[in-house]
Amino acid sequence: MNVCTLQSGESSRVCGYKRKSKNRERVAGARRLFKDYFADCPVYSEHDFRRRFRDAVDEYLRIGASIALECLKTFYRGMHEIFSEQYLRQPTSEDVARLNAENARRGFPGMLGSIDCMH
Repeated sequence: MNVCTLQSGESSRVCGYKRKSKNRERVAGARRLFKDYFADCPVYSEHDFRRRFRDAVDEYLRIGASIALECLKTFYRGMHEIFSEQYLRQPTSEDVARLNAENARRGFPGMLGSIDCMH
C-alpha cells in the first residue's frame, strides 16, 4: 500500500487509486475541544463535557468512531504505562489513613470505597 503524508487538498495514492484528501481541520478541532472543555476558563462545565462529548467526537475532531476508539485505547495504554505503578495499586495503610482523614474533614467519615462519595 502506497501512503504518503499530505498537505490539505493534495492527492494521494492508496492501493493504486488516486483520491483527493479532505481538509478536516483536525488541529483546529483539537484546539476548539481544549478551549471549550479543558482550558483554565472553559466554555463548558465538567457536567456539560460528560453529557455532550460522548456523542460529539465526530463534530469536534472530525474523525469517525473507530478512529476515536483507537485513539482512546492508545491514550489509555500510555496512561496505564506511565501511572499504573503509582495510582493503580492497592492503597497502603498510609494511603488509607490519609484518605480517611481527608474524607472526614469533608464530612464523609469512613468513606473510602467511592472516589466520588456518591455510593
